[in-house]
Amino acid sequence: MGLNRVLARAATARPRVHLVEAPGGSPVRWAVEDALEARGWRRTPSPAAADALVVAGRLPDDLRDAADLLWSQLPGPRVRRHVEALAEVDGALDTLPAALRERAAHRDDARERGGDEVSRFLPDDAEDGHMSPGGVPLAEGAEDRDGLEMDVLVHPLGPLLDRWPGGLELRLAIHGDVVADVAVQRAPVTAGAGPAAAWDAVSTTLALAGDRRGAAEASRLRRHGSSTTSADGARLRHRLRRWGRVGILPPAAAGALLAATDTSSTGVPPTDLPALLRGQDLSDVRLLVAAHAPALLLGEAARA
Repeated sequence: MGLNRVLARAATARPRVHLVEAPGGSPVRWAVEDALEARGWRRTPSPAAADALVVAGRLPDDLRDAADLLWSQLPGPRVRRHVEALAEVDGALDTLPAALRERAAHRDDARERGGDEVSRFLPDDAEDGHMSPGGVPLAEGAEDRDGLEMDVLVHPLGPLLDRWPGGLELRLAIHGDVVADVAVQRAPVTAGAGPAAAWDAVSTTLALAGDRRGAAEASRLRRHGSSTTSADGARLRHRLRRWGRVGILPPAAAGALLAATDTSSTGVPPTDLPALLRGQDLSDVRLLVAAHAPALLLGEAARA
């Protein structure tokens, strides 16, 4: 038993956290990110690789199913925390290691989740022949830009994703790997413009692009309120220009980040997100959304 306890403590000392933002939860998410970095804990891009799910901000009732779906994708042992206020951040994170070692609770959780926990989130017609296994819609046909018929898939994004504006829910109509149309199912509540939001957008975009060093530097600038006139700010803006030139970032994403972090400008004009995403490669969508997050203009948003 002594060895088991030692191994359990070692395995849970630095939990892997899947962090998502509720609508309007940017300030809380920033605090959670800072607390994770201070503890040396890892943030995972996928719930399947996480020990804990942390939702930053107050979660509306109509997004609880989305949070439950994320929760169902975490392997056991697993822990869940909803952090609604800045004052709750440290307390919520401090309890994670001990909660992961509560063997009786995790045995009960394993019994309750049963077999396929995800199946209850599938549409009602997922088993009547209209849906493929797993609830993924089958491709339909539509005319492409050159007049030829193309397979069309509807790809959902949001409303709760890693490094994604809180509450934003999109439905992308995809021709191959190109976005043909965009429908906004739910609009986000973001932190708005300002230096902190601008550097957060830089950090998020660079993290999605795989530039962990640049993302960490941008987070530090956001945390300390550094300006673009500082040596660190100027160096990071040079990095953005270079990544835009060599194709690591889409030019529109690099341009938006440079405009947002330019203290000499009068402000960033709102971005019509559906118009921006139409015609883009699917692989660039999340980078473009992250880069334009401080100034999204969503047009006609249909309530989910």
